[in-house]
Amino acid sequence: KLRHQRAELEEQASAPDLWDDQAHAQEVNSRLSYVSGEISRLERLRSRLDDAALMLEMAEDNTAAAALYAAHGFVPIGRRPRYYRRGRHFVDALVLRLRLAKSPHST
Repeated sequence: KLRHQRAELEEQASAPDLWDDQAHAQEVNSRLSYVSGEISRLERLRSRLDDAALMLEMAEDNTAAAALYAAHGFVPIGRRPRYYRRGRHFVDALVLRLRLAKSPHST
C-alpha cells in the first residue's frame, strides 16, 4: 500500500505544472517524503526481523522432543557436551534454532 502511494506521489511530483499551485506542491512533496521515510523504516524493521530466531536446547536422548521440534522447523546448530546429568553419566545438549521470518512481507 505504501509503495503504491509513493508511486502515485512520485507521479504527481513529476507533473510539469506541479508548482503552479505551491501549497499543493508542498503538500505532495511533504507527503512523498513522509511515505518514503515510512517505507525505509519498515524495510529496516523487516531486515531486523529476518534475522530473528528462537533458540532452545534439549537433551540429545530426548527423541520425542527432537521429533516435535524438527516437525516445527527447528534445526540443530550446536552441541553442549556432557550438559545433562543422567545418574552417573552425562548426555550432550543439542542447541536448536528456528528462524522466525518465513517469507518476505510487502510494505
